[in-house]
Amino acid sequence: SMPSGVSPADVDYAKLIDHLWPAGGPTPPKLLGAEEARLLRRDSLEAMNSLDFQQPINCCNVTALAYAFSVVLRPKVVTVNDIFHVARLPASFVTHDGMTLAETFNAAVSVAATLGSVFVEAFHFDGDLVEYDSFKTALLEGTLRLDDVLVANFSVRIARQEGHGGGHFALISHVEPDGSGTDDLIVTISEVHPIKYGRTWTCSSRHLFEAMLDKDGDAKRARGLIRIGRSATAQRGLPGLARVQKSVCYCDPVLDPMLGQWLARFVAPLPPDLFQMVLNLGGVTAAALALTGLAIDAAGGCVSPDDIMRALGLDYSTMLRHVSTAEE
Repeated sequence: SMPSGVSPADVDYAKLIDHLWPAGGPTPPKLLGAEEARLLRRDSLEAMNSLDFQQPINCCNVTALAYAFSVVLRPKVVTVNDIFHVARLPASFVTHDGMTLAETFNAAVSVAATLGSVFVEAFHFDGDLVEYDSFKTALLEGTLRLDDVLVANFSVRIARQEGHGGGHFALISHVEPDGSGTDDLIVTISEVHPIKYGRTWTCSSRHLFEAMLDKDGDAKRARGLIRIGRSATAQRGLPGLARVQKSVCYCDPVLDPMLGQWLARFVAPLPPDLFQMVLNLGGVTAAALALTGLAIDAAGGCVSPDDIMRALGLDYSTMLRHVSTAEE
């Protein structure tokens, strides 16, 4: 917005651009035409292919995060090793069962909080909350800008229309009209497993959409998107996907600072694998998380669900047979 008495004609836009986007930073997204921005974004992602983004075994999730953070924060490079260390991820937590979209989002927020200048959003494509046309709008809008990156979580079998393949994470780098008379888009995927799939490959937007509706076998919840953006310039949210974005990034500067600090108590200092709910132990797990967040400054440690079970002498067999009431 302009100060009182100042018109757009009075602004030295060249000086303003130099101030907001210094040399070596991202190109100002607002000043690019749609096609130019899309091509620049694609070229930016392809330029990253010269870096080492071949996933270690069963690590497509953390590799996709390293790739995405490196694109958004270029020329800074974030490695897979950085993700493991900053997010305090146990190797078994990542490689044995794989990480769900929510767990990968949690790791991304931990990294964003450490790196600064970036925020993270998650979009779970649950049930009837997202429509195909809204997804296409989000793809077109989300690949126009140069200050954010979309990480897709999808079923390889459905996206690539193959007879095999499980859940996977990779970056969405480019979209364009199909050109064959359908209303679908052609989506270019920047891969984190190039040895198996090549650096890039394409699929239809409809197949990718259906692959993201597929439910993760562990979480029994739909897959979806993670979006990483520059805090200073990127818009928040994606058009058409507001209903499937329930996540909160406690380190996003748009949040009230006191609220961010309060939320961090229940997220930031905690081991990522400690508060995974065991069937029917949700009440004990929630109580343990609450006690940990409230006492983290004084005690400096974590209260685990098992700590509560042992301290109160609770019977595991009894507790595991039913869901605890609020009174219990």
